[in-house]
Amino acid sequence: MFQAKDYLKKFKQLYSTYTRWIEGVLDAGSVHNRLTTPYGWQRSIKGNLKWKDGKRVSIKNQLKNFPIQATGSDVLRQAMINLIDEHFKVVGLVHDAIIISCPIPESGRLVERAKEIMIHASEKVVGGPIRVEAESIEGNWKQDSKYQEVYDEIFSEINKYKKSQQETGYSELRVTATR
Repeated sequence: MFQAKDYLKKFKQLYSTYTRWIEGVLDAGSVHNRLTTPYGWQRSIKGNLKWKDGKRVSIKNQLKNFPIQATGSDVLRQAMINLIDEHFKVVGLVHDAIIISCPIPESGRLVERAKEIMIHASEKVVGGPIRVEAESIEGNWKQDSKYQEVYDEIFSEINKYKKSQQETGYSELRVTATR
């Protein structure tokens, strides 16, 4: 326990800007009974305890997590709007990433521009840049072998669905994947 407390103390010292920010957000949240992101997402606060397994437990970690996760969503939404405004083909969101599709010959330039757009979105939302990295997926969406089997299974189910829809006219999709 002593060592854990020492690690927390060191974390707070190392990330003092974050520590001051999150404490200010939580203090304001306790006064207003809600946490709010820069773009207006809200989480109501009705005390700092909840029932879990018949016991009252603290929700402090949940409250600390909300501003980071929800503000990250604000950044992603702003980045996506800006990407679409610049005619990027946005094909999906995955947790904290935006997937774009672009011609391979232009990919280097377009990926760099997409990264700039994402950095500008973070500056607009949080007042400073957030590091942006890019990973290229080429070759007909081939994955690392450990993921390819599940990917193939999912698309096999999608193709079965498309075939059955043509034959039966049903419009319900059931896709299953196992890990």
